[in-house]
Amino acid sequence: MKRRALVPLCLAALLCALLTGCREETPGPAADAKPVLYLYPEKETEVNVRLDYGGELTCTYPAYGEEGWTVTAAPGGTLKDKEGQTYNYLYWEGLSDGDYDFSRGFCVPGEDTAAFLEDSLAKLGLTRREANEFIVYWLPKMQANEFNLVAFQFDAYTDHAKLTITPEPDSLLRVFMAWRPLEGAVEIPEQELPAFERKGFAAVEWGGAELRWLTTEEAGQLIASQTGMTVAEEETTLELPFALRPQRTVTLYRYDGETVSSASIYEETVYPEKTALETALSPVKGRAVTGWIAPENPWPVYKLSISGSGRTDDYEALYCRGVWLDNQGNTLLADIDFPAVWKQFAKDAKATQAPPCALPLLALRDGRWNHWFMEPSSVENLDRELYMTLDTSGENLSWTVSNGTGTPLSHSNGGGAWLEVSLAGWWYTVPLPPRAMTLESHTLLPRKSYTSTFAKEYYTGLPDGNYRLVFPLYTSSQDSREMNSFGCTAASFQLKDGVPVVPGR
Repeated sequence: MKRRALVPLCLAALLCALLTGCREETPGPAADAKPVLYLYPEKETEVNVRLDYGGELTCTYPAYGEEGWTVTAAPGGTLKDKEGQTYNYLYWEGLSDGDYDFSRGFCVPGEDTAAFLEDSLAKLGLTRREANEFIVYWLPKMQANEFNLVAFQFDAYTDHAKLTITPEPDSLLRVFMAWRPLEGAVEIPEQELPAFERKGFAAVEWGGAELRWLTTEEAGQLIASQTGMTVAEEETTLELPFALRPQRTVTLYRYDGETVSSASIYEETVYPEKTALETALSPVKGRAVTGWIAPENPWPVYKLSISGSGRTDDYEALYCRGVWLDNQGNTLLADIDFPAVWKQFAKDAKATQAPPCALPLLALRDGRWNHWFMEPSSVENLDRELYMTLDTSGENLSWTVSNGTGTPLSHSNGGGAWLEVSLAGWWYTVPLPPRAMTLESHTLLPRKSYTSTFAKEYYTGLPDGNYRLVFPLYTSSQDSREMNSFGCTAASFQLKDGVPVVPGR
């Protein structure tokens, strides 16, 4: 989802008068809000401001032209355009895919927001007037929350919102606050706030980003993902296994969070494309990363699939925000331009709907599930006339399904059974590896039961937690092979140190 960047204005009346129709009155859960730019030259000066923004501008005031903004600035900060209209500052809003840094910051009780902002903005160097305008905008949005996770952004913001001011200011201050409402308090390393010295021609900007509400668990994972990542000093080289099965298809995919586009690069003996693709992608060079967790807003994500002689030796790799990760356990900060590869080789790509579980390499990283890349359970209600129990002996898990209906039911080989995991109170489908379990086909007569073993390798390597096996059953007619869905039953178990445990047993 793209983030919305808006610009903070001083007074509610001024907001309504100047910006009606330009912005949402209340930003959405992924909304960025508000860079405004003040200009304080030492004498009246014509100033040009250009914004190199890594996103889409949706509203500017005054209007942002082909040459940016050109205004005459007075020492007190008043700006005047060529028509003689005056402004207190320059304003813009936009949609950005930028990510923000929460490796350090503050966990602030909502009731302490005003005092926290007054202290922090003074340390950063805003004047009392500038800080007042900042607080007037943000305080109503923050003080009613139990807690807020706050991190002032520096490179993470300025890298995707570059300013070019002519003539160049003698001092430039850019204060941008990213924050998230929290369910409860979390621990986060405290952020040091650098002091600012105003001198000569000063330019001052402030803004912020209101991001999605987080549970305590999600906030802890976010902080851990950004504080726990380490990058190796030495470079790693990966030779991609294009020779696994050279006369088969290599496929590229692009996921935007809602759809997947795919393109088959070469088949059979179409070798020119094969050679060009190998030259573009192999080898992959980069530095190994540990403790990396995909960002909340990773799109687009690219995928490479190389067929082997069987499912067990297929090679799959993802490229997500500069990181290359594959099913061989490699995670690299990669020196490769995958978007350019996609543009070159996937000109005829076809787009289809795709669930997020199409990215299992991102769903499970470093022993933790990330529900952003998992499909929520499609099971709304379990059938009350179907019963399922689980039993364990040592590390072996068995299941029993009982048919309490008056109808013969069937389950085909594999049968579409699946595993789900409980995360933050919701069930999510566990992405299945190629070696997914096989359940033998059978017919279950009315008032009868069927028992079988749940293959150990199906859950080996999964993180500890609460899981359930969901088992669908079908009806079929004697004169037709058509199977009609009847209902689902399920039974829960826990994984503790990798061993299944059935509650109450």
